[in-house]
Amino acid sequence: MLPMLVLRRLDCVPAPTREAVLAKHAGLERRGRTQNAERILNEITIHRFRNTSTFTFEKPIGEPDTIGEMR
Repeated sequence: MLPMLVLRRLDCVPAPTREAVLAKHAGLERRGRTQNAERILNEITIHRFRNTSTFTFEKPIGEPDTIGEMR
């Protein structure tokens, strides 16, 4: 139970800045400027970590029949 609690917390904390981080990350990858991406993305969020994955805990809840196919 504790690992799921930690994962959920890591999903919820950066949620308010997720869209901005994903947009900036995509822009950096398009331009091939990923060398300082960690510092740049951490400036967007106020935390020392961020999630650049499009997966969230809400996504499988909305599509429960396709959980095994999500990648």
